[in-house]
Amino acid sequence: MGLPVSMDLPKEEPTQFISTPRPEPRFDAENIIKRNDDSSSVVVDARTAQEHMYVRIHDSISHN
Repeated sequence: MGLPVSMDLPKEEPTQFISTPRPEPRFDAENIIKRNDDSSSVVVDARTAQEHMYVRIHDSISHN
């Protein structure tokens, strides 16, 4: 009738997270301002909804 159900939690082994920044270009305020009038550019603000509510990038859309 469906998948089996269990109340047991799987045992997780601790690991160490290693950050590896991506090589793609990142936009700073200067680059965003340069493209502000370009209708083909979209800025997605990846901050939390609370952060976006208090400090916004002008004309950005929130991913939340």
